[in-house]
Amino acid sequence: MKTIVRKFLFLPCPILLLALLSGLASIRVEAEEITTASLHQREAVESVVAVVNQTVITKTQLLDKIHRELYNAGIIPSDPFLRLGKRFLEDLIDEEILYEQAEKENIAAPPEIIDESTDRFLKKVENLFPDEQSFLRHIHDMGLGYIDFKKKIQKWEEREYCIDSLVSNNISILEKDVQEYINQLKREGKPGARYRLSHLFLKFPEDAEDREKEAIENRALEILAQIQGGADFTRLVRQYSEDEATRKRGGDLGSVEEGAFDKAIEQSVKNLKEGEISLPIRTDEGVHLVRLESRMDGRRLLFQERYKKERVRILEELRGAAIIRILGENLD
Repeated sequence: MKTIVRKFLFLPCPILLLALLSGLASIRVEAEEITTASLHQREAVESVVAVVNQTVITKTQLLDKIHRELYNAGIIPSDPFLRLGKRFLEDLIDEEILYEQAEKENIAAPPEIIDESTDRFLKKVENLFPDEQSFLRHIHDMGLGYIDFKKKIQKWEEREYCIDSLVSNNISILEKDVQEYINQLKREGKPGARYRLSHLFLKFPEDAEDREKEAIENRALEILAQIQGGADFTRLVRQYSEDEATRKRGGDLGSVEEGAFDKAIEQSVKNLKEGEISLPIRTDEGVHLVRLESRMDGRRLLFQERYKKERVRILEELRGAAIIRILGENLD
């Protein structure tokens, strides 16, 4: 087209020039019609639930947010949960505001960190299901293949990393701050540490004799040997654990405060590194294999507290300048 334009612009005939300009206008109108049609088609598939500054938030993104929060809570998403859009939309808007600011500050997520966190999150989701086929059926029902689902998680992790970095970069903690905080917790009678734990539990029969208890302890050792040999802890929990309340959640005990659980378990947990599994721990009820998922000591507890305050401060500042429009009719 550029060659034709150059050729005819040098022709003296005005009729040819008018014809050419008319043709170009026609092409532009057709292009605009195609673009408009494409937008209408996309809107038919992707209903918009909110606009933050120049960024559109679609219903699919809102559903992704709900899925992510449910996976984190150890819950398999189902229709009743997916109708809670209004309760998650404000959080999603906050995330978008923070993410835009992170982009302005050129905060980027290191690929190796994102790869690791993506694999970890993917494994966590897979472990919510009794077998691989159930998991694959779940993502198929979402209209995704395994690779697409992994890419979706990767995007979640990238955004979360950038937002966390934006907030964390404004937090500074000195050693004296940590000590003062620990002393404050003691004065207030609050625990100085918190643990996130998972366990595999083998129950003692009622009125069990010593040899029966020893046999159950040996069985726990055999299971531990499987784990050390590469077997997946969560899968074995679902297979062997006799704690019905936690078995379906892969043994997840949630966040447990220091001093709030059995002394024998607490003593073992204190000596574990994150991700490590204890030797069999005998209590009055049975035998436990405990995995330390994470430990929140005084420094981490203080950081968590300051992180929440700093996030609120940044959001209040950015929201004041943000243009936000919520389209409530598209939430149902």
